[in-house]
Amino acid sequence: RGDFASPPAVVWLSDLRASTEMSMMLPRDEFIATINVFFDCTAGAVEIEGGEPLTFIGDGALAIFPIEKMGEDGARKAAFAAAERATKALTAMNVTRRDAGKAQIRWGIALHAGVLEYGNIGSPTRHSWSAIGAVVNETARLEGTTKEVGEPIVASRAFIEHMVGDWRPMGAFDLKGVPDPFEVFAPPLTETLAKETAA
Repeated sequence: RGDFASPPAVVWLSDLRASTEMSMMLPRDEFIATINVFFDCTAGAVEIEGGEPLTFIGDGALAIFPIEKMGEDGARKAAFAAAERATKALTAMNVTRRDAGKAQIRWGIALHAGVLEYGNIGSPTRHSWSAIGAVVNETARLEGTTKEVGEPIVASRAFIEHMVGDWRPMGAFDLKGVPDPFEVFAPPLTETLAKETAA
C-alpha cells in the first residue's frame, strides 16, 4: 500500500447511462447480464487495443493507455480505436436488444491525457491498484458532458493535440472541481460514429 508511480497516460472512462432506472425496471439477473455485456463491449475493446482496464466503478470502467509504453501518438490512436470498437459493439448490442423488444441503452466514453498517480491504494486490510489525481477527476467530469453535447465519445484538448482529423469543438464547459473552463471535442464523424449518432 502506498507504492505509487506518476506515469503519463491516456485515460479512458466509459459509463452506462440511466442505469439506476434500468436496475429498478429489470429483473436482477437481466440487469446484471446487461452490465456484464456492457463491460464486454467497453473494457473488452480497451484490452484488444492494448489498454489496461484498472477498475470498475458501478457501471463505469476506468482504463489507461500508457504513453511510456505506447508513445504519445500510439496511446491516443489505441484509445480512439478502442472507443470506436466499443461504439460498434454497443450499437450491435442495441440492434439485438431492439429485435428482442428491449429498451435501447446509451453510454458515454471520455478520452483525456496527462500525468496520473497510479498505484496501490486502500485500507490496511483491503487495497487495489488504481489511478487518482486531477487527470482522473477531469476525465470523470468530461464523460458527463456526453449527455449535454449528445455525442457518445468526447475528448479533451490534451487528447486531440496529437490526433489528426476534423475533431469537432463542442464548446468550453464549467466542470465541477475544475478551476477553468474545459474545452470539449467530439471525434470526426467516421462511418461507425455516424451510424450511432443517427441511431
